[in-house]
Amino acid sequence: GPPGTGKTLTAEALASELRKKLYIVRYSNLIDSYIGETGKNIVKVFEIATKNNAILFFDEADAIASTRTQIFNSTDAETNLTRNILLKELEKFNGIVIFATNLASNFDKGFERRINLHILFRIPNLKEREEIWKLLSKPSPLSKDVNFYDLANKYEFSGGHIRNAIINAVRIAIVNKEDKVTHKDFLEACNIVKEGKILMMQDFDDKTNLNY
Repeated sequence: GPPGTGKTLTAEALASELRKKLYIVRYSNLIDSYIGETGKNIVKVFEIATKNNAILFFDEADAIASTRTQIFNSTDAETNLTRNILLKELEKFNGIVIFATNLASNFDKGFERRINLHILFRIPNLKEREEIWKLLSKPSPLSKDVNFYDLANKYEFSGGHIRNAIINAVRIAIVNKEDKVTHKDFLEACNIVKEGKILMMQDFDDKTNLNY
């Protein structure tokens, strides 16, 4: 599913429910410049998870479980070897492994067959967005004019984006020295998040001026 739709949160909730540790694995932390070392790192991850009876959560898993490529150089050979090692470790592992991705179409068929359950995380619908607004805003002092239905209806945000909008709204209220977060604060915060989403989807060339 898309970013911010609750994939990591679901993995954390599952680990909590089962009273197990959750080990989050990112491919960038496994990569080693020396040939063969990345595969060894993968083996170590599974060994540690087995020893501690932990759940493994591969974030942005398409980076490691994508379709194997034709071999044109040593890098391609190393990449395919790494994936084969991961497949073997999955076969041996007597525990829970979760792969999260927003590019499921890139998954290698070998991995796809070994995944017992596929769950699609969608952007929440109107009612779900309203409930997320209410739930995540609870710790904040709110003005009576705050209308979560209006926010949910105007902005088709993921849970992650809603969280960011709430944080921004609280910041705006603090800057304005307000005792409570108003609906206007939320609208301004939502526009900040919306503009950020648009910005991240743009392609920038050398002539583009970026202000930080």
